[in-house]
Amino acid sequence: MEYLYKVLGIKATVQRAEFDHLPNYIAVRYRLQKVSMDGQKVIFLYPKTELEQIKDLKAQLKSTGDAILAECAVKDHIWGIGLSMKDPDRLDVKKWHGTNLLGYALMIVRERV
Repeated sequence: MEYLYKVLGIKATVQRAEFDHLPNYIAVRYRLQKVSMDGQKVIFLYPKTELEQIKDLKAQLKSTGDAILAECAVKDHIWGIGLSMKDPDRLDVKKWHGTNLLGYALMIVRERV
């Protein structure tokens, strides 16, 4: 957490939250929203640092233009879209089951490198 403060200026704290009194679907949704809100700067840091150092990866990312990038991972609903590469629904953002944090982080990096 000290690293986050030095690099990004984010003061991160750990708070224990009790979700036992909430229905399961609300508790899970809250956790996902918290990850997507708090995690965006954290997951943005790693790809940007890597791409600045590796010219081939930077060029490949830039070559995607304005395309929407997505991590097709069936079991990953946080980093990915929750669908496989073979699933035709992967092309329709409205049918995604996950938050696609990795895809969105890479699109932000693409704009800034």
